[in-house]
Amino acid sequence: MAQADESSADQRKRDAERFFDRSRQSAFELLKLLVGLSTGAVAGYFAMLRTGSELSGDVRAYALAALLIFAGSTVAGLIGWVFDARFYERWGQSLVKPEESMRDWSARNTASRVRRVALGCAWLLFIAGVLLSGYLAAMLAQASDQPDLSIRSSQTMSSVA
Repeated sequence: MAQADESSADQRKRDAERFFDRSRQSAFELLKLLVGLSTGAVAGYFAMLRTGSELSGDVRAYALAALLIFAGSTVAGLIGWVFDARFYERWGQSLVKPEESMRDWSARNTASRVRRVALGCAWLLFIAGVLLSGYLAAMLAQASDQPDLSIRSSQTMSSVA
C-alpha cells in the first residue's frame, strides 16, 4: 500500500514537471512573439516618420508616441527575458547545493520580481501601442476621406490665371 502511494506521488511529480516545462516553453514563445512584434512596430513607425514628409503635426506626434511606446515594450521585454534566464539559473544553482541551509533563494526571488515587473510593463506598453496605433489609423483614414480644399483651390487659382 505504501509503495502504491509512493509511485502515485512520483507520477504526480513527473506530471507536474511536464506541465511546468510546457508552461515555461509557452511563456518563452509568447515573450518571443511580443518582442518580435514590438520590434517590427518600432521599425514600421520609424520608416513612417522617416519617409512621411506629408504627415501633419498631430499624426507625426502620435506616430512618434507609438514608436516610443513600442520601443519601451521591446526594452522591457528584453529585460524580462534576461531576468527570466537569471531566475532559472539561480534556481538551478540553489538546487545543486547539497544542504538546504546552504541554499540562498534571495537572488532567485529578486530575479523573479524584476522579471514579473518587466514583463508586465512590456505587455501594458504593447497594448497601449496597439490602441494608439488603432487611433492613429483612424486619424489617417479620416484625413484621407476629407478632400484637401487648400490644394485644390490653389490649383484652380493657378489655372484661372
